[in-house]
Amino acid sequence: NKTFKSKATLGDHIIKTHPDFIASVSSKIHECTQCTYKTTKVKCLRDHLLIKHPEIAGNRILCRCMYCNNTFKSKPTLDDHIIKTHPDFIASVSSKIHECTQCTYKTTYSTNIRQHLITYHPELAGNRILTRCMYCNKTFKSKTTLDDHIIKIHPDFTASVSSKIHEGTQCTYKTTHVKCLREHLMIKHPEIAGNRILNSCIHCNKTFAGKLSLD
Repeated sequence: NKTFKSKATLGDHIIKTHPDFIASVSSKIHECTQCTYKTTKVKCLRDHLLIKHPEIAGNRILCRCMYCNNTFKSKPTLDDHIIKTHPDFIASVSSKIHECTQCTYKTTYSTNIRQHLITYHPELAGNRILTRCMYCNKTFKSKTTLDDHIIKIHPDFTASVSSKIHEGTQCTYKTTHVKCLREHLMIKHPEIAGNRILNSCIHCNKTFAGKLSLD
């Protein structure tokens, strides 16, 4: 016959004091995922987690999904979960939603939308047009990198390359990147790399820029 100011408080009392009659509780029951603790009050569950299970509370309040009881460490993460797992309840999401302009993908994280664009809509990723290889559909962030790809992977179509091509004088190596040519010379033709004679170790063939370094 004890009295309470609210139905939720009464329900919480029944859960804790008269657990055999928990079926009579009509308020939403929040359950701990680590033990048998139950309550009708979100705050009580949060306090319980902080006191009894601090290792999963992360020293901060966890957010629980009201549709499946999964817990999350932040509201944006909870909202992202709702968008992806419970899309029918997207109206309950309060975090900012980032939407893809090319498909129905939605997320609360800007990093996720960027990754989505790179993976599924690379031609729009990074707010700039990416260059696509017409021979294999692979995309690149610059025309120079695309042309270098064509030279190496589709050499029969080198004539379609418009970027400046740097060619090795000692072999058939070609590239659109000066840095790549330099690295090629250092590795494959160290004796002429950098327009100066490199010193080669007679014991292991490793090369050095100076006699002192070789010694």
